[in-house]
Amino acid sequence: MTVNYVGSIDYTKWQPLSNVNQNQNANEANVSYLTQQTQGDYYVSESGETCTDGKDDGKIGFFGAIGNAIKGIGKTIVNGVKGMFTDSEGKFSLGKTLLSIGTVALCIAVPAVGVAACAVGGVMGAVQVGKGIYSAATAETDAEAKEAWQNIGGGAFTAAISVVGAKAGVKSVKASSTAGTNGGSALSEVGKNASLLKKVNAFGKDAISSTKNNISKIKTNILTKAGASETHVSDLKTSKELLKEAKKSGNADEIAAAKELVKETKSSVRADIKENIGSYKEAAKINSLRNKASNIKGATTDAESKLLQELEIRETFASDSTKTVLNNIETAKSQISNTLSNVGTKTLDALRHPIKTAKSIPSGISGTAAKVWQAIKENASYEQLVNKFGQETVDNAILAIGTVYSIN
Repeated sequence: MTVNYVGSIDYTKWQPLSNVNQNQNANEANVSYLTQQTQGDYYVSESGETCTDGKDDGKIGFFGAIGNAIKGIGKTIVNGVKGMFTDSEGKFSLGKTLLSIGTVALCIAVPAVGVAACAVGGVMGAVQVGKGIYSAATAETDAEAKEAWQNIGGGAFTAAISVVGAKAGVKSVKASSTAGTNGGSALSEVGKNASLLKKVNAFGKDAISSTKNNISKIKTNILTKAGASETHVSDLKTSKELLKEAKKSGNADEIAAAKELVKETKSSVRADIKENIGSYKEAAKINSLRNKASNIKGATTDAESKLLQELEIRETFASDSTKTVLNNIETAKSQISNTLSNVGTKTLDALRHPIKTAKSIPSGISGTAAKVWQAIKENASYEQLVNKFGQETVDNAILAIGTVYSIN
């Protein structure tokens, strides 16, 4: 069997688009032949990039390189947002959203973790830039060159934001460290002219100290949120410190007394939390009923009437601790909603210009996404879109639109 080539390109590695003639000869039934037109009319790379200058030689010029680098930044942002809030099928996922928010919260609560994450991001960005530079230098087609410059742009952006994040993280580590001789930051005590080894060593001490201090705060917050009184949590912390001092002294009686004190304070904390469990269960039940009631537009069945009646009774007789838990749940839901709203607004702002300047809706956007697209074109805000279509629908539509624009 003979395989046709166009110039020096093996077209079997490309995707056929149209106007191919299938030879009906039994011996050559699977061979596609081109009609007398250019290669660019029939084949595009798997990423969707094509030759647009009439000469598919891997050279796209200065402005082409800059444009694709910017496009790469856009792809990185869109895919980053999509990855934080959607599952592997591209659908909105509350679980993935909570995980992303939790990861961000961890990096904020424990700055040393954030610095480490940024360091990894910086390395990954630098590697991506290096690969992009090599690919750009060895590109044989315009599509390969465009993809290479998009990788350079995306990698550079990742590295840049990692550096910014790392600097902020280092400041937070220094601010929460007590590793220095004066109870402050060890790194702050190192002179500007100190060797790199000394600076790294000092930062290592700060990172350990900062993490311990912040984890201690997190533990305290967790116990308090779980229902333990601040007094009992404080007593537990004090008793543990006394036990440490007793162990240093080596006095058996002091160690035994301190252990007993720790045991008593732990018991008090557990009692608080156990007492509060009932409040959490009741709050969870009320929250579940509220969610179901929000979908009822005027009770039309006995089941709906009973649900609304049960909700009213439970809310009326809820204890103060149950009401506190419910307030905490509403606060958490509001924080998640605000985070999604901020991300959605920023993504929408990035897409608004190409949408408003487009003459028609791109072919890859249809259904509800097309309606959202049209509303954006008519200057609808993110809040207005959510009120009209619902937040999950709007987020999915914006991600779909962003994905289409990132590959066009």
